[in-house]
Amino acid sequence: MSKTLFASAILSAACLATASAALAQQSPADFYKGKTVTIIVSTGAGGGYDVLARAMQRHLPKFIPGQPSIIVQNMPGGGHMLAANHIYSIAPKDGTVIAALNQNVTSNQLLTPSAARYDANKYLWLGRFAEKGNPALAIWHSAPVKTLADARKTEIIIGATGEGSSSYRYTTAMNHVLGTKFKIIKGYKTVPELLIAIDRGEIQGRTGALSAYEEGKPEWLKENKLRFLVQVGYTRDPYLKDVPLWTELAETAEQKQILNLIASPTNLGRPINTTPDVPADRVAALRDALEKMVKDPVFLAEAEKQDIETDFRGWQETTKIVADTLAASPDVVAKAIEAMK
Repeated sequence: MSKTLFASAILSAACLATASAALAQQSPADFYKGKTVTIIVSTGAGGGYDVLARAMQRHLPKFIPGQPSIIVQNMPGGGHMLAANHIYSIAPKDGTVIAALNQNVTSNQLLTPSAARYDANKYLWLGRFAEKGNPALAIWHSAPVKTLADARKTEIIIGATGEGSSSYRYTTAMNHVLGTKFKIIKGYKTVPELLIAIDRGEIQGRTGALSAYEEGKPEWLKENKLRFLVQVGYTRDPYLKDVPLWTELAETAEQKQILNLIASPTNLGRPINTTPDVPADRVAALRDALEKMVKDPVFLAEAEKQDIETDFRGWQETTKIVADTLAASPDVVAKAIEAMK
C-alpha cells in the first residue's frame, strides 16, 4: 500500500471513530429527536401484550427526551422466543428498540436452552406490569371433567400456542408431574384465537391469565361459562380462592420445587426491556419515561377504558426477579425439563 493510501485509510478510520464518539456523547434528547422507536411484541395482534404496546405507542413518546415517534411490530413465533432471540442478537443496540416479551422469557432460557439463544440477565430491563391474577386452567362448563382428579382419568382437549408459551408449558407439566391426561393442541398464534376455538368447540379449555377473559370474553366470567380446575402461582388468587394451587396437589417436595420453577413467570408479569449494550443515559431516559407514563392521567384514563393493568414495578425489582429465576439449581432445572418432555 502506498503512503498516500495508507494515510487516507488512517484518516478515514479516525473520522469514523470521531463520528462514533460524537454519536455516543449525544444527549438522549439529541439522539432521540427525529428518531423512530420500535416496540417489538412477542405475540400477534389483539392480545393483552399487544394492547399494552399500542397504548405505550400513543403515550410514551411525550415522556422520552426528544419525543421520538413509536411504532409497534408484532413478532409471534417459537413460543415467544422468535422475538426474544431477535432482541438479543439482531435488533439495534442503540435504544431505538423496546420489547414487550412474554413472561416466560426467563424460564425459557433454563427450560428450553436450545431454542433460547439469549441471556436474559443481559437484557436491560425497564420495568414490568404486574399481571392481575394467577394463570389458571379453565375448561368450558359442559366439559366432562369437574376437578383435576377427574382429568387424571378422562381426556379432554386443551389448546395452546407455541411450546415455549405458558399455555403449553403449564398444561404439559400437569400431565407429567400431576398425572393428568390433557390432549394438547398447539399452534394457535394468539390468545384471542384460543378463545375463538373454545367458543367454537374445537378445544375445551386453555391454561393462561384471567385477564384474557376480562379483556376478550368478560361475559364468560359473569355467566359462569368456565370451570377453573387449578391455578399456577405461589399464593392463591383472591378471585380463585376456592381453586387449588398446583403445588398443593404435588405429592412430594421435589414435585413442588419443579412446579415452582415452571411457575416462576407468574412473578414477572408483562416485562418491558431494551436490548443489551444500550448507552446508560438512554436506558435511564427510557426507564424514567415509563415511570412517568404510568402516572400520567391521560394514560391511566385510556388504561381504565381498555382494562390495561397499570400496576407497574420498576427496573430494579424486575432485574432481581430475572436474576433470581436464573439462579435455580441445575438439578431442579434438569428435572423440570424432564417433566416437560
